[in-house]
Formats: sequence, C-alpha cells, structure tokens
Amino acid sequence: DVYKRQNKNYNMSLVGEAPTSGTFAESTVTWNYDAETQTLTIGGTGELTRTMSDGTYRTNESILYCADKVKKLVFEGGVTCVAPEGDNYFWNKCTALEEVVLGNSITKIPDYCFNGFEKLKTVKLTDNLKTIGSMAFMRCSALTSIELPDSITEIGTYCFNGCTSLQTVKVGKGITALPVSCFSGLSNPNLQMEIMGEITSVDPSAFNNEVTGTITVHYPDTETAVKAVATAANVVLVIDNFSDLKTAISNAKKLVESGAEALYTADTYKTLTDAIAEGDKVVKNEDADKTTVIDPATKAINDAIEGLTFIGFTELDKLVAQADDIVANNCLLYTSPSP
Repeated sequence: DVYKRQNKNYNMSLVGEAPTSGTFAESTVTWNYDAETQTLTIGGTGELTRTMSDGTYRTNESILYCADKVKKLVFEGGVTCVAPEGDNYFWNKCTALEEVVLGNSITKIPDYCFNGFEKLKTVKLTDNLKTIGSMAFMRCSALTSIELPDSITEIGTYCFNGCTSLQTVKVGKGITALPVSCFSGLSNPNLQMEIMGEITSVDPSAFNNEVTGTITVHYPDTETAVKAVATAANVVLVIDNFSDLKTAISNAKKLVESGAEALYTADTYKTLTDAIAEGDKVVKNEDADKTTVIDPATKAINDAIEGLTFIGFTELDKLVAQADDIVANNCLLYTSPSP
C-alpha cells in the first residue's frame, strides 16, 4: 500500500503473492478478487474511503495488483458509493473492465467515473439510482445498451457522449431534461432510443448531428421539446400515442390470467373483459385520435379495473343486509342462557 502524509508518499513493496482481498482504509467496505471469473466484488457496508482515522491517506494500492485483470466489477447491496469522495477516477486502472453491476444502496455515479472504458459492454443500474454525473460513461465505445431506471432524475453533460456502439437506450420517466451533448456521437445506425417520460428541456446539442437511428417518445407532450433537436440531428422521431393504453391493457390482462373471474362478480368482470377487447381494437388502428379514441379507451380499462367488485365484499354486504332485516323485525337469533 501507499500512505501519504504531509505531501510525502511512503511506498511499501509487495513481497510474495499478490493480494486478492482487503478493506478500504479503516472502513467496513471490503474488496475481493476472484481470479477464475476475473470478478472484483465490493462488499460490506457504507462508503468507500481512503482516509485513515489519523488523517493519513491510503490509496489501497493492493487493489492495483489485480486491477488490470478485472472484467466484472460488482457492488453489493450494502455499499453506498461507487468511488471514494473526491477520487472519481478511482477505477481507471481497470482497463479490461467489461461489466459493472451496481447494488441497491448506490444513488449516484460521480462525474468521469467510467469515462473512456473502451471495453465496457454492460452496465446494470439500480432502481434506487438518482444521478449520473457528467462524462460518467463518455467514450465507452463498446457499450451496446443502457436502461436508465425511472428513479433517475438527473443525467450530466456528455454522460454518454461518444458511445458509438449503443444500439438500445431507454430513458426512464424520472428524467425531464436532456443536457449538453448527453447523447451526442451515438453513431450506431441501428440505434433505438425510447424516452418514457415528459421531457421539458432539451439542450440543442443533446444529440448533435452525429446521432443516427430512431427516437420513440412515449409521452406525447415531450414531442414539442424533442422534435426540433431531433430533426436537426437527422434522427427519426416516433410518437407513441398508445403507450398508456398498452400499459392499461397489459395490467388488465394480468388480472384475467391470474384467475380474476373466480374472484369478482360477473357484471364487473364482464365490464373489464369488454374494455380489454375494445382497447385491443383501438391499438390496431394506427390512425386513432388520441383525445377522442385512445384516451377514452384507456380510461375505460382503468375504470373497469378499479370498479371490480370482490365477491367476498358482495357476500358481506348481503349478510349485513340480512342482519339489518332481523333487527328491524325484532327477531332474536340467539338467547342468553338463564343465570
């Protein structure tokens, strides 16, 4: 390891076999390298840190003995950050890295964190992730797909700039702004990007004219914000007016497939199946008007789902009604035993 005190470095040379596990400074975060699978696992709980309790600075040099061999980097659920604070280039020695898997406790990927990782193909993000920093995945030229979960509310400038192999991109519902050059330089001609939420702000350079492919917008109001920029970038823009209806149909069919007919009353169940049948017809009509046809069909299905009456409640209502009749007629069901 290397320790730093008062601007001086103190080096310790390795004697014997290279270490395959250790801790980060005096924290409860650990690392373990599996040479057979070339997987580096970051475990334990809390933040990665390099500062000792006495103020000295530890660089975890022992990790560097395996860093250039790591192909898969895994953060377990208890780890709360991707890199030590202020050291966003911490993993830049992992030049063979092909896959990153984040744990559920990580909420932020800092600026530059995986910038220039040319062999990185796969990134699995957590549903608790909130922010991706500027240039975090810039020039990851082997990355083929990325799905930004709905939990993400902010992506930084140039975050996926130059990811020339990207073929599928899904932008979650939490993202409302596309900043400077966030998706510029995506030159894969087979690029398919889906924007799931309402985008209210798009920087003119968000895509740039280097981007090719198709962008599908699932929230129609996003069209206004995206259209001019997409057109300037020579990107084909597709508006999916049927997104909400397809979701409603899917939810309703799941109820049917789960055996809902046996649980709900005949009338309310029929209302649901009729609404599904009508929705399926509407989806097949590509020229259907959103306001007058698609939205009403969506509402009908959602109302039918909410209006399903559980048989148990129906039977309970009958019993309550019977009890009311008994009381009204002064009938005595039970008599107390004589003292």
